[in-house]
Amino acid sequence: MTGGSPPVLICQGKADPEVDYLQAVELADVLQKTGVAFELHLLDGIGHGFDLDSWKKKPLPLDLNPIVLAFLARSLGGHPVP
Repeated sequence: MTGGSPPVLICQGKADPEVDYLQAVELADVLQKTGVAFELHLLDGIGHGFDLDSWKKKPLPLDLNPIVLAFLARSLGGHPVP
């Protein structure tokens, strides 16, 4: 990875039994050290396999829809999302 690498959006559940959330933190540390733009969103009490607004049919503590849309708009040079 270099500063010229594309931006990275990391969304990770802190209660994921399959992928320890500390791996997402470690990835964010590497991205920061190499100058790659990134966003890290850790979701308390959320496990593996969530979508943008729910996990196991329960709402996420953070709605990821506007976060993902804004990230894509910034990263791809699109129009800002209202």
